[in-house]
Amino acid sequence: MTDTAPTTGDPGPDHAHPRRQRVLRWLGIALSIVTLGAIVFAVRGLDFADLLRSTPGDPLFWVAFIASYLLVPGVEWLIYRELWHLPPSGMLPLLRKQIANELLLGYSGDAQLYLWVRQHGGGANAAAAVKDVAILSAAAGNVATLAMMAATAPMLWSLIDAGWLRALGISIGLVTFMSLAIFLFRNALFGLSHRELWRIFAAHLLRLLFSILLLTVMWHVLVPQATIAWLLLLATIRLMLSRLPLFPNKDALFAGATIFALGAGSDTSRAIALVAALTIAAHIALLPLTYLPMLRSWLPGANRAEGTKDRPAVEPE
Repeated sequence: MTDTAPTTGDPGPDHAHPRRQRVLRWLGIALSIVTLGAIVFAVRGLDFADLLRSTPGDPLFWVAFIASYLLVPGVEWLIYRELWHLPPSGMLPLLRKQIANELLLGYSGDAQLYLWVRQHGGGANAAAAVKDVAILSAAAGNVATLAMMAATAPMLWSLIDAGWLRALGISIGLVTFMSLAIFLFRNALFGLSHRELWRIFAAHLLRLLFSILLLTVMWHVLVPQATIAWLLLLATIRLMLSRLPLFPNKDALFAGATIFALGAGSDTSRAIALVAALTIAAHIALLPLTYLPMLRSWLPGANRAEGTKDRPAVEPE
């Protein structure tokens, strides 16, 4: 399986500029090293023996967990498949993007994906599409968060101090307003067509809906006595925390906040901590696999020996 990328035919593909290609390669290596360092940092307090003892045997949990883990890269693969005819091997850089975004600062994974697109022959239009998809994903996340906050407002109001909740709601509202303002000025800011922008935005909204449903299923398996309303409230708080900038590893942040609020002995706290730990374990297992094709391309003389064999053209529609 090769780590292929789109060749869109727009001017300025970076493989035509050896010096720029070398710079992009080393930037990609640097970001990869930082991601691996984040994995080591995240795993330092993980008790794998306790994790294995705590994992449930219900197949429904594992189906929901795997589907939830692959949901973001899967939906983005469908988006880029529509834009670039991206082959199945395109899931590898999208998995790397997800891992970097969750363990490092937000959009660090998008930066990796941007470098990958430029390094593998995608021109300016292909790289701009990465930016468009990231903006639409953020806008959809803001809209979904406000919708969930509105749906669970009575429970939120009783659980969180009203002043803090109001301040957080206003800040998220401002972010959403800015996202929608960007969308209104899409002619100047976006490179994709109006039809493509709406389809991508709808795809991200559906992704968020399925993400909430899958999380609810996992938590319900782990804490069957919890009501659906309580689980949806937890999903809302998780969405709210996910909108906070400059906080890496939002799952660990959510688990820590839950333990602080409910206590370490709470069934709910243990369930959320288990899902967060399993997610980190999945990152550890999958990240090295996603780098295998890249490691081959980083070997000295790999491009000269193989030519463009590892970068087959993926023509846009």
